[in-house]
Amino acid sequence: GLYASRSYIDDFGCPTSSDELRHHRVIGYGDRLATLPENRWLLDHSGPASQVLSSDSTSTRLRATLAGVGISIQPVLFAGNNPQLVPLLEGRALPGHDMWLVYHNDLRQIARVRAVLNFITAHLSAEN
Repeated sequence: GLYASRSYIDDFGCPTSSDELRHHRVIGYGDRLATLPENRWLLDHSGPASQVLSSDSTSTRLRATLAGVGISIQPVLFAGNNPQLVPLLEGRALPGHDMWLVYHNDLRQIARVRAVLNFITAHLSAEN
């Protein structure tokens, strides 16, 4: 999802459409992750001059967002643990990318492995 901190919104306002991102500060992905679809979407809607920080570190982008540096794409799971994150453009689906869960076939029926796989699948599915 797309997020900003409450302090950022107090200082710079809240975009109400993807077109308004051009008038806001954004935190993008670094060089290694720059071509991911969600980052391309963010940069296409905000423009390169709006990018105030780029980092391949999710924790760095999260800390910068929480500090009010700019708007960033964050895993939705982080929002529940960081009440100071404010979701932006809710209802607007951001581009994503495929994730693969890889495990040895012999481990498929072990209860603890199955529990982890079910949890991850339920929380990262396209419907969430």
